[in-house]
Amino acid sequence: MTLLGVPPLSGAVGRGLIYQAAAQHGWLELAPLLLATVLAGLALARAASEYLLGPSPEAPLVEPLLLGETELDRPPVRRLEPEPQSAAAVTLLLLLICLVVGLYPQPLLATIAEAIRGLAFLQVF
Repeated sequence: MTLLGVPPLSGAVGRGLIYQAAAQHGWLELAPLLLATVLAGLALARAASEYLLGPSPEAPLVEPLLLGETELDRPPVRRLEPEPQSAAAVTLLLLLICLVVGLYPQPLLATIAEAIRGLAFLQVF
């Protein structure tokens, strides 16, 4: 996500400055940057979907035999079952919670500060 320059992360400022400089020179310099960002986003989305949902069942897993290799030389193929959809949903929910707490920490920090004040034996004013 940082490589894409998503605003709450560290790559956003640098990528924004690069886009601003490219935009001042015209669309010819800005278009490849935008295209690269879109392609990187699609690649990241595909990798995340394969990681969370597992590889597609249509994907061939057969590798060609190398010179001098037989079927007996290879270990047996073990295919893991894909994670259930509920695991992906829980992962995405936790990701959203992390983003919300990261972008708007004030309510959580206020709750923590109030709990600390309630537990403290000495209150400093």
